[in-house]
Amino acid sequence: SPSRQPRLQECGASPERAAAAAVSEMMVDDAMEEVSSSPKAPTPRSSSSSDGDERSGSSEGEPLGEEGEEVERYRASRRRGALNDKLSELQGLNGELCRVNDRLGSELRRREWSLRRLRDESEDVPDPSEVEVVRAELRRQAETIAGLQNEITKLNGKHKQACKVLVDRLALDATPATATVEEVLEEEAEMLKQAPSALCTRGPLSCSNMSESAPPRATGCVWNAVFSLVRTWDDMWRASKLNSPAPGGPEARPGQSALRRAIAALGGAVPDDDEEVEGEVNLSHCNLSDRDAVELAGAVEAAKRPVEKLLLGGNRIGWGGAGRPAELLQSKQCVVTTLNLRWNWLGEAGAARLAGALELNNTLIDLDLWKNDVGPGAAAALRDALRHNQSLERLSLWGNRLRDVGVVQLSKGLAENSSLLRLDVADNHVGPEGIEALARALQSPTTALTQLSCGLNPLSAVRGAKALAAALAAPTCRLQVLHADGNLVADAGAAALAAALADNTSLTELNLASNKIAAPGADAVADALDRSSCSVLNRLHLDSNTKLGPAVVNLAHTGLLELTLAHVDLSPRHASHLADTLHRSHLRALNLKDTGLDHDAKAKLRVAANQADLAIKL
Repeated sequence: SPSRQPRLQECGASPERAAAAAVSEMMVDDAMEEVSSSPKAPTPRSSSSSDGDERSGSSEGEPLGEEGEEVERYRASRRRGALNDKLSELQGLNGELCRVNDRLGSELRRREWSLRRLRDESEDVPDPSEVEVVRAELRRQAETIAGLQNEITKLNGKHKQACKVLVDRLALDATPATATVEEVLEEEAEMLKQAPSALCTRGPLSCSNMSESAPPRATGCVWNAVFSLVRTWDDMWRASKLNSPAPGGPEARPGQSALRRAIAALGGAVPDDDEEVEGEVNLSHCNLSDRDAVELAGAVEAAKRPVEKLLLGGNRIGWGGAGRPAELLQSKQCVVTTLNLRWNWLGEAGAARLAGALELNNTLIDLDLWKNDVGPGAAAALRDALRHNQSLERLSLWGNRLRDVGVVQLSKGLAENSSLLRLDVADNHVGPEGIEALARALQSPTTALTQLSCGLNPLSAVRGAKALAAALAAPTCRLQVLHADGNLVADAGAAALAAALADNTSLTELNLASNKIAAPGADAVADALDRSSCSVLNRLHLDSNTKLGPAVVNLAHTGLLELTLAHVDLSPRHASHLADTLHRSHLRALNLKDTGLDHDAKAKLRVAANQADLAIKL
């Protein structure tokens, strides 16, 4: 009803969302009433009934009979069905609008990258044909963006029309003709008092009690209405958190007070607490926007005290907010050594801006772009940054969907870089081609990389494992830590890596967890470590490779100092054998958590570990 909408708009919802929420609340109320009443099958109304009779019912003040109540219930169910259809149409329009907006954002990011390429090509003037290709791409992108904007305009018109129809239908159909305004307001207030608290939170909603009491024909209606209402309340919860005024102060988003304190401290104000770390600005998970990032970067550049660590993870900084920090990195006064932007919305354009700044920066040591949807489009810019930058030592690109094409470009820059020590490209949908490119870069005499994380890329499989094995066998490889967990290397890949370990003199830690390695692959690793006289491997992780069998005992008696075998199926017989021979092992730490051992086997292992002066986890 219209009286519900002003109260919902006070929570930060737009008029359209308030209307949708009002419709959803009415649907929940009607559906629950239908469930509790459990009416009989409705009798179709005769064709002689007029539309006015459908809404008016019996005369005012005259009680309805049993047949009249049944007809009224039938009419109410028809109105609810019409409202539900319109709400579904509105939700479909919302989804289509979001998809078009996503496409528009992608095109805008591509246009930003093309403009940067055009600027670079114009400065270098290598080939006019290349410049013309970029300009043609820009013209095509401009046409695509214009088409998407027209489509968004049309969808917005349809969206507004659907909302108007919903509001009109709600005003006409939802309120009984015999009810007064005061009665409707009292009913609304009572319903809001009895509304479940789960509808106002972001947590999961359980409908088990509802489903138990509801007949089968009404359960779907209840669930659809509740789901629609929960999603609308979730949007309004976020809007109220972002737009509601701060307690005792002006309107501000969560995290704004922390931002103001940080800017004041950078300007020379004395911090009001002892949690301030000298040379560090930590505004992680403060809901910062692009504008906030620009303001903060300006304050850091003009700060009266040097800032070496800038931690901005878990915010809403997009490609528009990456420009000012990029300018900060190019500044001669910049002394920032750590920049943490994990879990933001930089995208390809934002990452390309930062990569361009790295070409001129000589102070940054640690750059964390974990989960920023970088994509393969920014890989060329990162390649150029690695070619020119000689100060960066740690680069994290975990979960950025670089794919093979992006990792190939990144590897070209890595092969010419002599400063980067740690690289994380895990969970990037990388296949064999990307892993092979990394392996070639590891064999370059220029590369100084000592720690590589390329796990959670199951597409690489055995072929990727063989490429890494070839890199480990090369005398120029300096890799000390290799994380290849979750790559599905299987026994063949484990055997290839084991053969490389026999001649490797640098690798000290190897992570092969969750790789479907069975006893043959683990035995190959154990045999290689036993035979090798030059291997320095002392930490091995084989978690979640469930079928290792007797290979567990063989691995424990190599030269390893730390062995992790969590989530491995270990039989009581093998556990007993391991306990009896544990005193002859060089192990100093053994992890056997969640291996399915009973109490007696665990007790025997604890006693053996205490006698061998070994830290064990069971």
